[in-house]
Amino acid sequence: MTPSPALSHHRPSPLHQWRFSVLTSLVFFLMVIVWSIDGCTIKTFIDSWRLNASYSMRVTASSPSAKPKPHSLDLDTTQVKFNWISSEMEQNFTANLLKNWSAPGGEKCREAKTVEISVPNLDGKDPVHLTAGEIHEFRFQSLDETGKPVCVGGDYFETDLSGGNWKSRPPVKDLTNGTYSVSLQIHPEFAGDYNLTVILLFRHFQGLKLSPARFAFNRKLRSFKLRFVEKNDVVLPELRQCVKSDFGRDVWSGRWTRLGKNDECKISDDGRYRCLDDNFPCRKPWCDGALGELESNGWVYSSHCSFKLFSGDSAWSCLKNKWIFFWGDSNHVDTIRNLLNFVLGHPEIGAVPRRFDLKFSNPKNSSETVRITSIFNGHWNETQNYQGLDSLRDHGFRELLRSYFAEETGVPDVMIVNSGLHDGVHWSNLRAFAKGAKTAAAFWRNVFDSVKRRGFEPPEVVFRNTIATGGYARELAFNPSKMEVFNGVFLEKMKEFGLVSGVIDNFDMTYPWHYDNRCNDGVHYGRAPAKMRWRDGEIGHQYFVDLMLVHVLLNALCLLKDFLLWVEQDLGPWGPLALAVAYIPLTVLAVPASVLTIGGGYLFGLPIGFVADSVGATLGSGAAFLLGRTIGKPFVVAKLKDYPQFQSVALAIEKSGFKICLLLRLAPLLPFSMLNYLLSVTPITLGPYLLSSWLGMMPITLALVYAGTTLKDLSDVTHKWSEFSIGRWAFLISSLVISVILMVCVTKVAQNALRKALAEHGGDMNGAVAASPELNVTTETPDDLNEPLLIKIEPQSPQNQENNSH
Repeated sequence: MTPSPALSHHRPSPLHQWRFSVLTSLVFFLMVIVWSIDGCTIKTFIDSWRLNASYSMRVTASSPSAKPKPHSLDLDTTQVKFNWISSEMEQNFTANLLKNWSAPGGEKCREAKTVEISVPNLDGKDPVHLTAGEIHEFRFQSLDETGKPVCVGGDYFETDLSGGNWKSRPPVKDLTNGTYSVSLQIHPEFAGDYNLTVILLFRHFQGLKLSPARFAFNRKLRSFKLRFVEKNDVVLPELRQCVKSDFGRDVWSGRWTRLGKNDECKISDDGRYRCLDDNFPCRKPWCDGALGELESNGWVYSSHCSFKLFSGDSAWSCLKNKWIFFWGDSNHVDTIRNLLNFVLGHPEIGAVPRRFDLKFSNPKNSSETVRITSIFNGHWNETQNYQGLDSLRDHGFRELLRSYFAEETGVPDVMIVNSGLHDGVHWSNLRAFAKGAKTAAAFWRNVFDSVKRRGFEPPEVVFRNTIATGGYARELAFNPSKMEVFNGVFLEKMKEFGLVSGVIDNFDMTYPWHYDNRCNDGVHYGRAPAKMRWRDGEIGHQYFVDLMLVHVLLNALCLLKDFLLWVEQDLGPWGPLALAVAYIPLTVLAVPASVLTIGGGYLFGLPIGFVADSVGATLGSGAAFLLGRTIGKPFVVAKLKDYPQFQSVALAIEKSGFKICLLLRLAPLLPFSMLNYLLSVTPITLGPYLLSSWLGMMPITLALVYAGTTLKDLSDVTHKWSEFSIGRWAFLISSLVISVILMVCVTKVAQNALRKALAEHGGDMNGAVAASPELNVTTETPDDLNEPLLIKIEPQSPQNQENNSH
């Protein structure tokens, strides 16, 4: 984001100032050179801004109340605002699942088997009228063959909500006592008639057993006719385009919407279904880009955000010179082929084998390449199946995987991973799979640690849930019940080892299509284009669902960079201004904006990039300062106790605000993100604050902008370590040594200057008041929030001082 923390204040002699400036500039310049040679690319800074949020699993419907409360009222027309439906992954998912498997209630209760359900608010009503936009929650009770309520959970219900332009899987919550809840929602734009289907596939976790087919119940219990009525006063938040942080969710609740209906698709001789014009626009907010890229008859998937559909040019702009490593089941090979065929311009790739490692060039620019590696995890021997994660027991297979992360030229940039359908066949029970998942996660943690020891940055890991099997496969060993559970267990173990950067919920995306086998063969949604017929006799394309998965994957890999691409490609001369303005929300939210600072140099070069970043960093700091001085003052006052060293700084600022603030930006004493707010409650006025901040942040801003201009030319260095000459190694090592020495010198100069300045005003760098260490520091919030916070030093009586000394 912007300058790293800095602290120090003082205005020494001209000679002192000159020495300090020269040393600072030299250090930053040499550090930039070292970083560049050491392979620090834009990606390195992007990776440092990864979301590392806490996660939670599927089955808990968000906002479960039947009628969410209005969020706000417009002035002219009362509008009731609702939230989008969402799901969560249950905390301690594996442990709770094992506990519920052996639920209490006695043998009689445990042996009761569900054969029917009771849905009080829906049974007997035809059709049921519901308000579009609202989340409607309905509870239902499992009943045994005598009509009595079942007292334990674990039944696996398939739910499907479908209309002509909308398909989704309503989330079901198991209340563990034989009752369940299902939540329904339709956007007002798609109001109309729908069918809600409820199927009981397995009873009391029987789908998790080794041979589930003999336990499958697979009976449609309900098919409700629903009519969602549009009301003008119902409003849902508009979907925004996905950003990197949107992939921090473990579980999605998405829907397929039909935006360009065309059932008269033109089928080419190669089996491709060209339903819409190539440039047919996707209707916002449901997606961004050309819907024709999907080759579907109008269907597109969106979830809690709106996915971008990538053209070949935008995909190559993201993937050029990257290495993508896939490890998982055979669905990955479908995705790789569809990525190459439909997006990257390589239709000659008709099939992808189970072990695959090739580099491809952009047909429009041969200098742009992408390396794609895929290693099948279904068996250590690529010709066999059904070992899944347990394939890691083979020493040769483990060494094969390690070899890709031990190459001298570098390591993969991204790793796409899932467990797979083969695990459903191989593992005898859930407890055994949980152990295997933990072993697999530990293996990859070990591999990544070895990558770090070699001085490389480990790849980001995108966890891609296993798909929902369809048709006849719904009753087999890799049935949806088992795959959903195994997805949760493996994801939980990978997260425990700190490996997951983001999640793609393939299960949610494929589920709405898995009943009729129209878009899959039971276990695949991405078969190659062919003039095949659906089960109802109609010809249908077999690959568009997987092609949507390709675009979602590209969203996960590329979107963090999209803002810079937008600035570069679409804004023209307004780009530097947009870059500067972007600092404001990031600084106010205390989010690191280093990627913007480097991006300024990357996009605009040193002069323009420096001006844009310098102005932007100052604007952002000023916005945070004003927020802290006004409505954010209670928060800042509460945080003062966490920074005792700031007390002496505040005393000095009261007498020499500009000088102290300038030094605080130059020497690392307080976190940069909090410094903006802490300074807001001191007597310094806005003008001196902005000027001193602007000057104090210049060195680091200049260094990062220069890094951006250099990295634009040196982004491939990490892949060419073997080409380093002896002279280059000597330069690298000597630059590093000189940088360390200069940094030590600069730090001492800055600390001495700061200590001297603070001492002049009665403070020291440790936060105590030098002249009177036992003085009490108290704060009072003025009535006028626009006034600075006064920090008062209340002298103590000699008696109190004597008591304190004891």
